[in-house]
This record gives sequence, C-alpha cells and structure tokens, in this order.
Amino acid sequence: MDDKSLVKHSQSGGEEGSGFSAGADSRKPLPVIIEQGAEILKGSGAEFGHDADRISLLHERLLEGRFHLAVLGQFKRGKSTLLNALLGESILPTSVIPLTAIPTFIRSGSMMLKVTHASSGKQEEIPCKSREELISVLEQYVAEEKNPKNRLDVSQVDLYLPSPLLKKGVVLIDTPGIGSTHLHNTEATLNFLPQCDAALFLVSADPPITEVEVDFLKKVASRVPRLFFVMNKIDYLSDTERTEALSFYRNILNEHMGTDDATSIFPVSARMALEARIAEDETLFIKSGFKELEAHLIDFLASERFSTLNDAISRKSLEVIRSSLMRVELSLNTLEMPIAELEKKASVFEESIDQAQRDRLIAEDLLIGEKKRLIAFLEDQAETLRQEAKAYLKAVMVESMDQAQDNDREKAVYDAWEKLIPAYFERKMGEVTANVNTIITQCLEAHQKRSNDLVEKVRRSAAEIFEIPYHPIDSSQMYEVIHQPYWVQHRWNYSINPIPQTFIDALVPAGLRRRRILSRMIRQRDGLVLYNVENLRSATIQNINRAFARFSSDLKEALSETIEATKGAIVAASEKRSQHNEAVGEEKAGLKRTASRLKDLDSALCPR
Repeated sequence: MDDKSLVKHSQSGGEEGSGFSAGADSRKPLPVIIEQGAEILKGSGAEFGHDADRISLLHERLLEGRFHLAVLGQFKRGKSTLLNALLGESILPTSVIPLTAIPTFIRSGSMMLKVTHASSGKQEEIPCKSREELISVLEQYVAEEKNPKNRLDVSQVDLYLPSPLLKKGVVLIDTPGIGSTHLHNTEATLNFLPQCDAALFLVSADPPITEVEVDFLKKVASRVPRLFFVMNKIDYLSDTERTEALSFYRNILNEHMGTDDATSIFPVSARMALEARIAEDETLFIKSGFKELEAHLIDFLASERFSTLNDAISRKSLEVIRSSLMRVELSLNTLEMPIAELEKKASVFEESIDQAQRDRLIAEDLLIGEKKRLIAFLEDQAETLRQEAKAYLKAVMVESMDQAQDNDREKAVYDAWEKLIPAYFERKMGEVTANVNTIITQCLEAHQKRSNDLVEKVRRSAAEIFEIPYHPIDSSQMYEVIHQPYWVQHRWNYSINPIPQTFIDALVPAGLRRRRILSRMIRQRDGLVLYNVENLRSATIQNINRAFARFSSDLKEALSETIEATKGAIVAASEKRSQHNEAVGEEKAGLKRTASRLKDLDSALCPR
C-alpha cells in the first residue's frame, strides 16, 4: 500500500472511495472530498483561484501528514541502535562514549545531510552518493570523537533517507542521552519535547531503570502526547531474569506514572533486530521482540496519528468551502437584484467595511498594549533570574573554595561553574519560556476572539444586507498555528578570563587573600550572569515579537481577504449586469451549479 493509499485507508476506516459527486457521502475518504473541492473551485473561474490554492495546500498537508516520533533515554540505553533497527540499516553512529548534544532529525528523501549551525543559523546541504559516505559525513558532526565539545557549532542535523517507514510520513528524532557528560542535555531535551507528537521511552534490562530516568520520565509525561515504553537489551538476560526485569519496570511505571498492568511494555533487543534486518532473517527478527513493537507502531500510525490532523484539515477546508459558497450566493443575488436596490445595499455594505477597518485599528492598539505588558513581565522575570543566578553561583563558589586547596581555589570555582552553568540556565530558560508562553496564549486567545468576531461581522453584514444564507466559520480554526519541531541550542557562556593572582596575594594573610579572591570571582560571576540572562532575555523577546507580529499580520490579512472576497463578488456580478441577458442567464446557471456542488461539500465536511 503506497503513501496516499495508506492515508485514505486510515482515514476512511478501510473504505476506498473512487470519487465525489452531488449528494456527497461524508463516509468517503477525506482526501477524496478535499481534492474534489479543489477541482470544483479551479473550474469556477479565476476569482476562485485563491480559494482553490488554499484547499489544494490543505490536501497536500493531509497527504503528507508528517508525524514526529522522538526516541528518549539515558546514555548508553541503545537509542541509536533502536533507530537503526527501525530504519533497517546501520546509519546512526553508536559509541561507548557519549555523542555530542546534537539532535538528529531523520526524514524521508534522497541521501543528504542538512546541517544547521548554532551561532549563525546558517544551513549547509551535503548530498551523499552512498550510504557509506552518508555515515562518514554524519559522524563528522554528531560523534564526540570527530566533533569534540561541538567545536563545529552545530545545533541540528537533518538526515534524509529513502526508507519505507519514513515514507509513511514519520520523522524520527534521535535526542541526546540524559545522564551523559553533557549535563544540560536533559533540560534541552525537555524544552524541545512539546514539539513532538509521540516518543519511545527507552530503558535497558541491565542495569534496571534508575532514579534519574524515573525523574526524567515524570517530566517527559507532561510534555509528550503519547509515550511508548521499551525495554532494550533483553538478549543479555535469561527468561527468568527478563520476567523479573519487566515486572520491576512495570511496578516502577505503575507507582510513579499512574499506569496499570494493561500498559504495553515492549521488551526488545535492538542489536539483534538490526542484525536480523541486515541478514533478512525473519526468525531472528521475531526472536528480537522487535516485530511486535514495529507492528504496534505501524498500527498506531495508520489509525490514531491522523485524527487530530484530520479534524484540523476538515475544519479549515470547510472554512474555504463556506467562504466560496457565500461569494457564489452573493454573485447570484447581485445578478438578480434590481440595480437601484443593488446600489443602495452596496453603499450600506461599504459603511460596514469602513467600520470594520476602524475596529481593526482598535484591536491592533489593544494587541500592542498586551505586548508591552508581556515584555514588562519578562523584564521582571529576567531581573529575578539575575538575582537568583548570582546567589546560586555565589553558593557554588563558596562551596568550591571551601573544599579546595589554597592554591587551587579559583580553578575549582571555574571548573564547578563550567559544569553547572549550562544545565542551570537551560532549566531556567524552560521555566521562563513556559511562564511567557502561558501569558502569550492568554493574550492571543482573547485577541483571537476579537479578531474572529471582527471577520465574522463583515461576513454576517454581507449576508444580512444582501439577504443570503449566513454560513458561520468555526472560530477556533480561524487561525492555524503549525507546530514544527525545533531545537535551540543556546550558547551558555561559562568561559572565565582568569585574573592572575598578584604578588600581593602571596604576601597577605590567608583571610585577606581569601577576600581578594572572592572579590575577583564575584566580578567574574556578575559578568557571567549578565551575559547568560541577556542571552535568554533577548531570545525570548524575539519570540514575543514574532508571535505578536504574525498575529497582527494574520488579522489584517484575514480581514482583507474577507472584504475582498465579499466586495469582489458584488463588484464582479454588478459589472456582468451590463452584458446581454443570455450571457447573464448562463452565468446564473453556472453559479447555481457551483453553489449546489459546494453545498454538497459543506454537508460532507460538516461535523456530525
């Protein structure tokens, strides 16, 4: 079954539809209905070209249906090996030492790497002629041995592969492991997770799940819509040991995650599954336990993954159809209305448009005020963080100095700060971002309601003035926010410019020498806090500005499109009134046919 067939099959409960006709059946596959809608609009004249393009894009998005599946787990649990087993070949590097803190997005396509650099945001595309070349190039960026401490300044790698699983619309995401030498990996991963659709949480049978993993799993559960639990490396255990390990893992999940014994846990050997895939050994593949996991994932992808996407696409398509239907009915009404009455109604509608534009300016002023209040809130958060960070780093400094030898105190502080700063500020970034996003959501939800009401007011006015049926649009779908996975690898600064101990330090008493060192270190601390908090603050302000700018632009565009569509239909029909009666009659007959077909589409898409 190819991609489009899979989509149609999953969205129709297995029914295949051959087409769409008058008296549409809502049981037909959604892609068939939407595709027919695009064909109807394309054949209805140039004035419907924009709506035809909109619904065609929705059709493409539905067929693509990308689904983002992350693999999570502690360092050395076998995440990369599991991903290789899913892909059916050894592509991702595995190592006995941690890989760099760089996420890898594995997508369907021709063999190629796209590397994004952190500081510049620059992307370089690297096509590869063979899998061997692809593996070699990938290692240059994600292997610690080849790219120590990420000296190449890479924030993300996109790996494109021709793979049956990826062709089903899945994007696999290999995340940095928690518990490795890169301590901020955990916080960076948590900040990234809300952009994922589901995740495989991977533990291994030996050693059993750790306290670090349990704590990480609790945080993950609130950020990912769907989790699958996998226990890897079962080939190292006897049957008795495997049963005990699974029982232990299940008890941990039930106790800490609120699951029950019905929750699926998939025991697998990713290593064995990969060997079986490469050797095409079906018996070994079944023995690895991977066949059951893969079947479960495929069933999930084919049945559940489309429900949310289907709903959103269906509602957006219904919006386009209803907007087009209203224009058709406006044109029909205009063609049949006496000219004197038409001119009077057009004048009244023009007044409603002017009022709508004034209301839009008021709405934009309110939005500007909300943004100012949000930035003021961020500034308060930043100042609080400055004080907290200073206190935290000072406590680390004092503790490190107390535990170090007299001549090693400053180095001990430098080492402690270097180890702790990335994780500390990554965690604080998550907290500040969550707080700001909560307020952004509250602000924009209220403004979106005002915006939706304003757009609908224009449509309602046109319907009332020209006495045509009013087709409301679901306001919750007026503006669509498309979430794409992102990973921002912040360059938290922990670099110290050591101030050499002066000759005086060696001469003064130990107590005074300690105070002199403390004074120098406090200056260093203040510089680090200033840099890192400003890094977080400026990135958050950029996000705020982008969110509000897009929202303001969306309102202006939506209102302009609504006015142009309604007013344009009236003007176009008015101009045709000067044509011969026969031509007008043909125009009216065509509009009636289009209206009938659009009403059928409306019925098919309208939620029951």
